[in-house]
Amino acid sequence: MKKQMGLSLTEVLISLFLASVIMTELIQLYLESKHQYLETEKILAMRFDLQWVSDLLSDSIRRAGFTPCLGLDRLQTIDRRNHHNKIRALNISNYPNQFIQINRMNEHFAKIVKIQNSTGILVQNSVIFHKRRPILIADCEHAEIQEIFDIEPQSEHLLITLNKPLYFSYNTSPYVGEYLEEKWFIKNNANHEDTLHYQLVHTEEITPLIHFMHTRNRRVKEKQFLEISMGLDENKTHELRVLVRGS
Repeated sequence: MKKQMGLSLTEVLISLFLASVIMTELIQLYLESKHQYLETEKILAMRFDLQWVSDLLSDSIRRAGFTPCLGLDRLQTIDRRNHHNKIRALNISNYPNQFIQINRMNEHFAKIVKIQNSTGILVQNSVIFHKRRPILIADCEHAEIQEIFDIEPQSEHLLITLNKPLYFSYNTSPYVGEYLEEKWFIKNNANHEDTLHYQLVHTEEITPLIHFMHTRNRRVKEKQFLEISMGLDENKTHELRVLVRGS
């Protein structure tokens, strides 16, 4: 009968030790890989968020001052809500409040078919208007902000009654659309952190990543640019340069 050889206690202990060393190395490698993955995921999420905000803000700024004919800054304007005789396409501030305000007509606008009287305009029934939201009436020379008193559907048209009489006389074909006042600003949030907010009809926090915003208004060969420096965590910044189309 042949004698069967087994592992000695020393060999078993050595095998267990080697297995333990290998397992420890594998666990450490896994933890390091997981940490790197989480860090990479965090960085990618932050970059995606910043790119998303940059796209939204850039798109908003590019539309500043929009009317169907000329930009607001090239028109004779008045705000009939408060009698201010200048409507600016852009309002910016760095101190004490940090904000960028973009004023424009909604791209979904309607042609005014007939001005019936000083407070009544007949418009194409192609756009939804809201009584509680201001409108902008504009041609290639003038623009004025008005408030709606009443809206009456009439076959293929809408009869809009204004709160106040028209200020300008419109000789060329005027248009009317909702007047939009978009505002991007830094505000303290529920966690007592300064973060980027956006306001159109309602105010909402856009991202907690941006805590500071400094804006510079530049003109290069009659083109208007906004240069925006946004402050992030760890003293990092995110830079943005946008051309204003209506300038």
